[in-house]
Amino acid sequence: MSSSATTKTPRWRGPSPMFLIPLGIGAAMAFSLIFGVSYLTRPVTGSTTTMPSALVGQTARLSTLPDLSGASVTLPYKKGTPTILVFFASWCAPCKAELPRVARFSSSGNLHGVEVVGIASNDSSVSTARDFARTANFTAPVLFDADGTASSSDFNIVGLPDTIAIDADGIIRQVVVGPVTTAELSAMVSLIK
Repeated sequence: MSSSATTKTPRWRGPSPMFLIPLGIGAAMAFSLIFGVSYLTRPVTGSTTTMPSALVGQTARLSTLPDLSGASVTLPYKKGTPTILVFFASWCAPCKAELPRVARFSSSGNLHGVEVVGIASNDSSVSTARDFARTANFTAPVLFDADGTASSSDFNIVGLPDTIAIDADGIIRQVVVGPVTTAELSAMVSLIK
């Protein structure tokens, strides 16, 4: 009698549970990233983007920046004049939609003594900022914050676009994070005039 050895082929049982843990963590991270990006880049459709800000009620810090011709200008721009600061950059996709809207609002005659000032923050050059403002028909004064230092340290700007309303006494009354709507611009003017 001869004994024959039989070898069993192992049956495949699927991935081990340990394999599923990193997969689950990866899926959760991907979901969080997708949700975060979609939330931050969502279009503004009439809903308010006014955010609570520690700046509201504070005196605006004085910042000196060059305008597009190189002359030094101290913000909040003109002492005793209510001012709306619009922070933008030519590379910012939401800014490309927002700046023409702000330009139309500024030229509509609805400012009632409120000054609008653009601040090109983190833009590549003065000429790029000038061309971007010109393309948007933005004729209000534009200041150049080359590396974004004044924008971030004096006005807590962490993303673009942002809009800040400052009253005649230099007190910050409202901060809008993201693209500002025409209705929000009207409300800002009413708030600070």
